[in-house]
Amino acid sequence: MHLYSRTDPQFGSESFDLVTRHAVSMRPPRSLSLRFIFPTSLLALLSASSALAQLSAPSHQAEAAGLIRQYCGECHGERATRGGVNLTDHTNAGGIVPDTAFWQRALKVIEDRSMPEDPDRHHFTEVERQHLVLGLRQALHNPDPATLIPDPGPAPLRRLTQYEYTSTMRDLLGVLPKSEYLPADDSGRSADPGADNMGLSPFIMNRYLSAAQEALDRVPHDRVILAEPSDRLARREAARKILQVLVPRAFRRPVAAADLEHSLKLFDLVDGVGRTYEDSVKVTLSGVLASPRFLLHIEQPKTGDGPQRIDDFSLANRLSYFLWSSMPDDELLRLAAQGRLGDDRVVAGQVRRMLRDPKARALAENFGLQWLGLRRLRPPTPAELQPANTETRAVREAMQEEAVLFLDSVLRDNTSLLTLFDANYTFVNETLARHYGMKRVAGPQLRRVAAPPERRGGVVTLGGVQAMTATDTRTSPVRRGKWVTEVLLGEPASPGFYEVCRVSPDNNAPQGVALRAALDDNRRDAKCAVCHDRFDPPGLVLENFDALGRWRTTTAGQPIDNSARLPDGTVVAGPDGLKHILLTTEKDHVIRNLTERMLAFALGRELEPADQLAVEQICTALARDNYRASTLIDEIAHSLPFTHRRPEKIEPAAVAAAGN
Repeated sequence: MHLYSRTDPQFGSESFDLVTRHAVSMRPPRSLSLRFIFPTSLLALLSASSALAQLSAPSHQAEAAGLIRQYCGECHGERATRGGVNLTDHTNAGGIVPDTAFWQRALKVIEDRSMPEDPDRHHFTEVERQHLVLGLRQALHNPDPATLIPDPGPAPLRRLTQYEYTSTMRDLLGVLPKSEYLPADDSGRSADPGADNMGLSPFIMNRYLSAAQEALDRVPHDRVILAEPSDRLARREAARKILQVLVPRAFRRPVAAADLEHSLKLFDLVDGVGRTYEDSVKVTLSGVLASPRFLLHIEQPKTGDGPQRIDDFSLANRLSYFLWSSMPDDELLRLAAQGRLGDDRVVAGQVRRMLRDPKARALAENFGLQWLGLRRLRPPTPAELQPANTETRAVREAMQEEAVLFLDSVLRDNTSLLTLFDANYTFVNETLARHYGMKRVAGPQLRRVAAPPERRGGVVTLGGVQAMTATDTRTSPVRRGKWVTEVLLGEPASPGFYEVCRVSPDNNAPQGVALRAALDDNRRDAKCAVCHDRFDPPGLVLENFDALGRWRTTTAGQPIDNSARLPDGTVVAGPDGLKHILLTTEKDHVIRNLTERMLAFALGRELEPADQLAVEQICTALARDNYRASTLIDEIAHSLPFTHRRPEKIEPAAVAAAGN
């Protein structure tokens, strides 16, 4: 692939003009189950076909299919497809038609007794419900290995995210680019912006070119000028020596001599108009840093039958952007050049080494904050910015750092992932400790401290989470409960949730009483109860946290009621009650959801039904190893979707271009 060729399909027809125009001018840059009763959950059931072939235990599947036809066909059959779901498409005389994602969601709502929606008309006996659950579980979790069709899923071309770009520039040049030059990430999947942000329009490339020029202006001379012209070394040959070192690092794989020659043509152009040697080198490098081969995650396409293992340099890149959100270091590139990353033992050793590196903080900071939704805490209100609230910004910054340090302590210290949901420690500095009402903490540095019993410990009680899920003026049990069900359990709200339901407390009543009354009113409306039955209980048990994440026992002079009744009649109270549910009834679901989120992050794309086989294998390994964080990371790094890609039918010319 030619770096500056007008005909390069990945670079674009205007790219050469863009780079050369800037190059010559070089202008200064400027159940109880927390999957609470959800009658319309079937709206969310996916009907995309799975790569799995027919699963085992046909007798149990046939019984389950019969029960589904008996009790569910009237609303979700050939005559009626409520919510767009026709269950006859997913069953046959032999049992359950394989569609992993669809039946996982169906199993959840059946276990929750969310379905049948009208139990008076369509009532499972408890024995029938157990048989149905057994049949679905066997279909999902006991596949016949002889009938499975492995599918690693797509490997989409995508752009570096802002976080990845910033980290890569830091490791390549030793400077951080200024964020005002960078194009925004498109909103994307649950783990990070994915393939949808792959676009490289001339406008976006111009932004990156400006960012590169500004950053290069600040780079120390000896960081990029690795060779100087002399009586024995011509200017062009000195520039070649620099490019031979920096271009392969920037492109994160070996570069052909022809590609270096194209970069040198740009050097010749700039050097020929009388610019200094250093200026000519930096302009040339700005072109390299505006290249799709720097800005995009590009892998060599594979052809053939069945899953194709990615090349070693692609695997080195996947590992480094998974664990560091940055480019591979010299050791990874050396192992890739030696062809040693095909050895699982070598990969396992590299994962351990990379997690020990300080750069692995990125896993908590990039993946973790995005997973929890804490990348941008709710901005302070005007009242919070008044002189009496001068600590507001410092508190919010400390809350975000508290989350990063807590996540980092679990993900990198080989701690049980269950610690994420109930820990006996947290991280605070003097400002945050004072905000939380904790004593004997001094200084600006956050440090690990014992968590106050019943108040702190685990992601649910993070001050940042509580502040983010509140409104400007009060707490919001609905937002908090929605956060628990979506972020920790992976159960989304029904479409149009906020357009359908509104909570309007009586402002003349005490706050807690008025809010509960308003929520009770909402649940009397069937279309509102669909979501409020799920969201309200986990939100109400967190009412001891005020809108800024501080602990309280009263509101408006009234004692806080932190209890909630779940759909099965169980009463839960306080954060400890919620954490107990997450670690018992819901343990398998929170672990599976975390696995899916991290796998999606590692792959840079949304998961597909075919990925559920890998998810199941990872979850099985986790349960066997007491849910160790290192097991999750290592299993992802060795999984089929991470180490392989689908074969592609590609024209020979395109294959040759991608390989250059």
